[in-house]
Amino acid sequence: MSCQSRSRPISRSAPKKDRNTKTFRHRSLHMRLKASRLHALGLAGLLITTCPALAARQGDEIAADWFKDLLSAGASVAQYGDLRQDGTATIIENVEVRYPFHFKLGEKAEFSGQIDFNSKKLTFEGLAETDKTFSADRITAADGTTISFDATLPDQKTIRLDAPSAGDAPAAERGGSVDDSGKADEKQPLEPNADKDDVAKADAQPPKENAVHVKEVFDGYEIAGTEWPRFEQPEISPEHRVRDSVRYAAMYLNGIRVDSAAVRQLSVEQTLPDNGVAKASYQNLSARGVVGGRMASEEIESYKSEQRIPDNNGQLQTVLTSIDTMTMRDFDIRPFLRAIDPTLYGEDVGEIVLGELSVGGISFVIPDENVSVAIDEISSKGAGIAAKGSNFLVEADRLASGEQDDQEQTLRAFFEFLSGYSLANTRLSGLQVDVKGERVGQIDNLEIADLDDEGLGTFLVEGAGAVNPSNASQFGLSRLLLADLTFPTRDALFALKNARKTGDIQAIMDAIPTIGRVEVDDVLASGPGRPGTFSLANYRLLLDKYVGPIPTDISSTISGLNFPVSFVNSPKSRAILSALGFETIKVDQNLRLHWNGETQDLELEQAHIALENGGTATVKLALGGVPRFVFENPNRAQEAIATLSVKGGSIVIEDAPAIARMIQMQAKQANVSEEEIRAATIAQIRDSLGPLANTAFAEDLAKAADRFMQDPKRIEIQLKPENPVPVAQLLGMAATAPQTIPDVLKASAVAE
Repeated sequence: MSCQSRSRPISRSAPKKDRNTKTFRHRSLHMRLKASRLHALGLAGLLITTCPALAARQGDEIAADWFKDLLSAGASVAQYGDLRQDGTATIIENVEVRYPFHFKLGEKAEFSGQIDFNSKKLTFEGLAETDKTFSADRITAADGTTISFDATLPDQKTIRLDAPSAGDAPAAERGGSVDDSGKADEKQPLEPNADKDDVAKADAQPPKENAVHVKEVFDGYEIAGTEWPRFEQPEISPEHRVRDSVRYAAMYLNGIRVDSAAVRQLSVEQTLPDNGVAKASYQNLSARGVVGGRMASEEIESYKSEQRIPDNNGQLQTVLTSIDTMTMRDFDIRPFLRAIDPTLYGEDVGEIVLGELSVGGISFVIPDENVSVAIDEISSKGAGIAAKGSNFLVEADRLASGEQDDQEQTLRAFFEFLSGYSLANTRLSGLQVDVKGERVGQIDNLEIADLDDEGLGTFLVEGAGAVNPSNASQFGLSRLLLADLTFPTRDALFALKNARKTGDIQAIMDAIPTIGRVEVDDVLASGPGRPGTFSLANYRLLLDKYVGPIPTDISSTISGLNFPVSFVNSPKSRAILSALGFETIKVDQNLRLHWNGETQDLELEQAHIALENGGTATVKLALGGVPRFVFENPNRAQEAIATLSVKGGSIVIEDAPAIARMIQMQAKQANVSEEEIRAATIAQIRDSLGPLANTAFAEDLAKAADRFMQDPKRIEIQLKPENPVPVAQLLGMAATAPQTIPDVLKASAVAE
């Protein structure tokens, strides 16, 4: 027998009388070989060498088997109108596939529906197979190829996955079968003229109030250079449903390769249970370098959508969205799968899921409200996830099998899974919000860097502003920086629930986040009913050397704080400030506080405030014997009295014309002389000293205060003990000999 007589024709069409009947052609190699078992290997080798047509099946034979496999895998419909080979091209026309699914989600809730695929024509160039894979040089789909998803969503908040109850029945029980000739019999549920809506109801029957519908229409779909694994029914055990599914997905993805893929236009229609609807259109999608769960790049030239979303009152509101460009680089699904199952993959797989993403020219419009939002670009780099343990997989399997009823344990496992996340950088630039044609808000730049479960490196906002056109209030700043944030641990957050009930201070402190740096520049704000503008040139706060959630090294600076007296809330305070001649309050301030863990000294190196046209004040204080446990547990602060000591301190007030103006104001209000006001003030100072009123220090303080009130240039009060004075000693002296305290502390007062 010649090779030519045994090979299948290169081009073939279905018989005319069967043109509308779904045909399955399949001839296996062993059925065509009539040699004996003893000569099978030798004859096969000879035929492979001399008759290539017998060495590998042609594309139409390969494709015909796919439809059988789909039915075996649970499809209720898997059929075509025509299947033929034309040279190296395998052509399948009028393809229809339907896959129903039905899951029990607890005792009452269900998740059911179907997935439909329809195409007038699929073309496979160079379709080939091995014992484990299929491959094609090029795949194209006719314009109008669709994938539809219809489902019924459950109402229950708590769900549990049970075994699929529908969609797994044999093909014969679903009304369709395949005979030995490969042809679909008359029991196929979907004929060319059948009512598809009736079939959909028979397969899924989703209640209208919970129905979800998604339809995707592809135009200009093309894949070049692709390979994918043969489908094998996964072995999913009831006890390890999640684990087995993830491992099967990893295995299947590992065998997929796509050199490039492109879609000229993708149109999407969605209907949601809340009566919301959406239509979207993607232009010129493309992807390159898909290998084993990785993708080198993906691009979208443009995106537009129209959504009808219920507002707070249940009324549908239109939202229009558009995107000019989207580019993604270095996507890898494997770290995510390994985070679910840490036994997957080796050390060669890193933690980065997304290398880089850039979305440009973003616009949101709500026509009914005349609101528009525009964003120049959103970009991200280095998004990843690390495997933190297998508890999530264990709990997911228990939940899926219905064995898990400890919600906190499940929640802990879920947070453990999420704890591996990381993000190198994400950035939003050029945000603008307009209402009725007026700019009401903007952010020039927003950036987040070095984010993970343990903390946040930086949060930066630049060029932010907001305006309320209805009352002319506004707010703006040129820069806000939050840096070196540390998040509490998951265990601390879970312990917080009971800590609030029991009053466990330590547990509450463990759940407090910390921050290392705050910077603010050029703040402007104004409000309705308050003339003038609040402004701040800059603010700096540095927090370091934490003991628990309490920083022991603090530095802060306020420069150019400026606001009108009208911004002061208290009417009485506003009246006093106005009487003193203040129309605007201008303040500068700085603070430096440090605790030395080795010496146990707590030093207020400087607390300084300067009020323009009002004066300056500077306070310094040094304490010794401040133990670490004061910061670790504030409830024990009283215990520190046993070791606490005073090492020194001072108060300096300089250049304070506001003092002179206050004396003048009080004298005028009381209709007395300024000298009488000064005398009354000195008397009040003496009274406030109590048992110290008759000491030398009190006399020095009275003289210094009187001189300062007459000429408010500088007054200084100092504590300069020769040695640290224990606070316990001072408390004892206050009870027995309080008049000796100023001498022990070497207290003095002087005015220039």
